[in-house]
Amino acid sequence: MDYEDSFPSAPVRYAFDDSDDDDLDTSEATSNTITIGLVEPFPEKPCTLVLGIHAGASYINALDTGVNGHIINEGQKATNRVDADISTADDIVCISFPTVDTKDANTYAQMAFNLPGLTVERVILLDSFVSTDYTSRQWGDDPRPPFLRVLQTSVTTKIPETNPYEAPNLVKDLAAALLAHCEIHGIPCYGLFSLQESLLGKHIITQDTCTAYSQGLDKLGIKLPVNNTKLEQILKQGGVDEHHHRLYL
Repeated sequence: MDYEDSFPSAPVRYAFDDSDDDDLDTSEATSNTITIGLVEPFPEKPCTLVLGIHAGASYINALDTGVNGHIINEGQKATNRVDADISTADDIVCISFPTVDTKDANTYAQMAFNLPGLTVERVILLDSFVSTDYTSRQWGDDPRPPFLRVLQTSVTTKIPETNPYEAPNLVKDLAAALLAHCEIHGIPCYGLFSLQESLLGKHIITQDTCTAYSQGLDKLGIKLPVNNTKLEQILKQGGVDEHHHRLYL
């Protein structure tokens, strides 16, 4: 079957674990306790839910929105715990996720879609990938940023002038859990995957990384309130400093 005839993009492809072992220790796979803490209620009207992972989370952190809640991993020590921030701007609700363990991915996804009082109209997932993990359909193709690929659920329509996140590439962990939830429950979801560059062995966030997100959001008719001052600071933090390449003996 040629999926391109039936879907605006390839059916959702996901992988929660690369292990092929049949005998797994379920005690080690038990997820931590994840809770929700809200300061203010959500808008009563249907909202667009924007979810940020990896570079996408940094992009959301640069928005001029007010934080009104958190998704909290109670299994982590308070000294090094990083919460998922929930923020709002009019009819847009944003969640910027920290790095999430594979065993907690499904729980985080469930929490994101069960926020009290939130009615989700559609979902925008902002995530990133690196060139070494990406297989292009065209042999020898060398992607250069800004470079955006889209993976969307089957109830959506194709975005004009965009390219799909083509097979055999996979999304994993939290991104896979979020996309799978949307596909199963018939929620319109667009996954925007921006090419994230690396320098001296470190994944970095550049202006091109964010430009790709902006281009994709523009095609969807979504305007997010980016705070340029915050964005500049995040780009500085997401780069490589002068000491990163030094080797101390």
